[in-house]
Amino acid sequence: MTAPQNPQSYNPGDAIEKTTQMGDIVAQRGKWLHSIRNNLAVINKSKDITYLRDLFTGKPGIIVGAGPSLQKNIGLLAEHAKKYPLFCTDRAFAMLYEKGIIPEFTVAVDFQDIVADFFIGMPVRKTILLASVKVSRKLVDLNWMARLFFLVMDSDEKFNEAMINLTGRRIAGIPGALICGNSAYLAARFAGCNPITFVGCDMSMPEPSKNPNDINYEATGLDGEKIYSVPGYLAGHEWLLRHLHLDNEVQSGKVKVFNSTEGGIMYGEHLPPLTLREFVDTYPGADKSLMMQIRKRLDIY
Repeated sequence: MTAPQNPQSYNPGDAIEKTTQMGDIVAQRGKWLHSIRNNLAVINKSKDITYLRDLFTGKPGIIVGAGPSLQKNIGLLAEHAKKYPLFCTDRAFAMLYEKGIIPEFTVAVDFQDIVADFFIGMPVRKTILLASVKVSRKLVDLNWMARLFFLVMDSDEKFNEAMINLTGRRIAGIPGALICGNSAYLAARFAGCNPITFVGCDMSMPEPSKNPNDINYEATGLDGEKIYSVPGYLAGHEWLLRHLHLDNEVQSGKVKVFNSTEGGIMYGEHLPPLTLREFVDTYPGADKSLMMQIRKRLDIY
């Protein structure tokens, strides 16, 4: 089967609801709790993201996604990567490594074992895993430099309480960010990065998805081209825009957030476009080793 010939037009505001309705949410939560139990031995020996709090206060940070537009900027990113803390989504790691870039942080939230396969042959010992407590044990058991865990808070209070109790009430939580890139943003925000920009976070594809289970939506790209998205991406986009709207420091301009993706749909009132060239020219980044700073905070030698 192929994608529908006439994708629906994208009407902002309904994707989160439609995504939430997909699948059996109760059964999903049961699987997540199983993953947490499976990870407890590692979680109890590891630190959580509170160790990152304000580590990079006032330093610009970059969120890296695996969208198709990443290739536009990956060369420039390679030139400047050492000056910025990079919060890389799980799927983007191999793309960065191919260009000689090792991100300080690799972020994962998915509980499926397939995520671990993204890192076959990758030097994960050189990066720090920032992981939801519900990620796959197969992923957790890879040879990371360190593992920092966090809770992704849910709309169901009983489920939240179950997660909190399972993890001994010692793991910090972040809002339910829906997708990996949003969680990476929240981690960068937690670490005090300012400004923050996104690279490779298209939330869309140049062609409709051919997965028969996907609902395709049609939108218009920055250059007027047709692009396509699916409810999961759209929900992540809408969640982020709502979150930025409710963040007083973002609203006031004290914290600046940009999108240097140069493609896709992820733009909005508090997420203006700024090319990566403009970002690195305007916000030069650190002049000292970021990894040394991280190692000192986490006591890694």
